[in-house]
Amino acid sequence: KGSYAAQTPFEEKFISRDPRTAGATRAQVVTSALQALATRLGGRGPGRKALVLISEGFTPAMPRVIIQAANRHGVAIHPIDPHPDAAQDEATLRTLADQTGGYASINQTDLSPGFVQASADLDGYYLLAYQRAGQADGRFHPVQVRVKRTGAQTRARAGYWAANPAPAAPSSSARPGVLTLPFRPSHS
Repeated sequence: KGSYAAQTPFEEKFISRDPRTAGATRAQVVTSALQALATRLGGRGPGRKALVLISEGFTPAMPRVIIQAANRHGVAIHPIDPHPDAAQDEATLRTLADQTGGYASINQTDLSPGFVQASADLDGYYLLAYQRAGQADGRFHPVQVRVKRTGAQTRARAGYWAANPAPAAPSSSARPGVLTLPFRPSHS
């Protein structure tokens, strides 16, 4: 983390080596990969899915797109940060777990508890469905799950984003017919 030397042939060819943009570019690549993985896992049949992410943290420009993809496809994200020291970026890992119903194992050098929890979650879970009454408002709505059984543990995603009632307007900087890339190619 923090090293901006090219790690792969892709980075060597396409990603800027400028430290100010390299971190953002890598975060965009991770964001796109997590979105694609959640979508792919969700398409693998019925039931809850788990995505285990081993990372020391990252700061995505739009963490909401990862969360939306995971929740839409029934995927709980279980981040594992094996670095023993606390870091600023671990808040994103906790948010991914909290808002998708996963479990964050942060600053533990032993990876086993995170994998055991992800496996246990897949072995025993209830799937609750809820249909909102009223119009979609495009806002976040918190969800709280409670049970009467003494000693029972519950974990659920923090809530859901309602659909936007109006479609998003095209960006004023977008030109029709021109493809915009999510990262800036290197000009070296």
